[in-house]
Amino acid sequence: MTSLYKRCCPIAQWLITPHRALAFAGGNLWRNFSVASRCRTEQVDLFHGLTNELPIGLYNAQRIGTVVTMHDLAFIRYPQFYKPIDRLLYRKKYGASARHADHVITVSDQTRRDVIDIFGIEEERVTTVYQGCSEAFAAVTPEDVVVARQALNLPERYILFVGSIEERKNLALIVEALAQLQDKDIHLVAVGRKTPYVNTVVDSARRLGVLSRLHLMHGVGSAMLPGVYAGEGLRLPLALRGFSVSRSSSCRMLVCPSSVLQALVWRKLVAPAALHRPQ
Repeated sequence: MTSLYKRCCPIAQWLITPHRALAFAGGNLWRNFSVASRCRTEQVDLFHGLTNELPIGLYNAQRIGTVVTMHDLAFIRYPQFYKPIDRLLYRKKYGASARHADHVITVSDQTRRDVIDIFGIEEERVTTVYQGCSEAFAAVTPEDVVVARQALNLPERYILFVGSIEERKNLALIVEALAQLQDKDIHLVAVGRKTPYVNTVVDSARRLGVLSRLHLMHGVGSAMLPGVYAGEGLRLPLALRGFSVSRSSSCRMLVCPSSVLQALVWRKLVAPAALHRPQ
């Protein structure tokens, strides 16, 4: 992990991690209290919480600036997709982090509105900064596509879904759309972490007669993804997602989260090249 981080962030001078035993047994305690103590020892000027929360020990830090990045508040907007204990913990931790941070970064305007409305954060303290994308997706070569096709046995033409295969990502909806396509040579490739929702997707594909055109892939390495993206297009059939990173420069289809456009605008943009399914 250390070597991977240094490759991704070459300007970092050092990487501080908990002892392996502590990481498994008490990583949460280390993150919330030991990190804050280490920041003071090292005279850190600014701490950036990258995943929706700050260490509790930095909530009232006097001389350490704090920034927290919020990705989405789906656990509030769609509570049925989360366990009650998770919703309680997320709301407490994320809300407290947003209220105590000197500034909040959100990765979309949707999440910015949610943070302001739900957590009561002043508008001037919340800024949208869109996520970037690895240069590997812009530098993809025909050879990358060939390697991905051969390694993953990809179909010739396909719609691509990348993300954890869970209910709130709404993959079953695109299975329904796949069954309605007149072109039966188009397949659906889903790349992402397996969850129990996979069974729902498979059952839907079987019921609709498109199981042979559904390809579920788990554990695909990031080095393989540029070739997979470049092979065909992308559609994000999401019930809710605070953000999406568009890689449309390497795709042949429009990338458009379902919450972005109203039905009329959607039809004007892509009709008749797309099947519109309001939800």
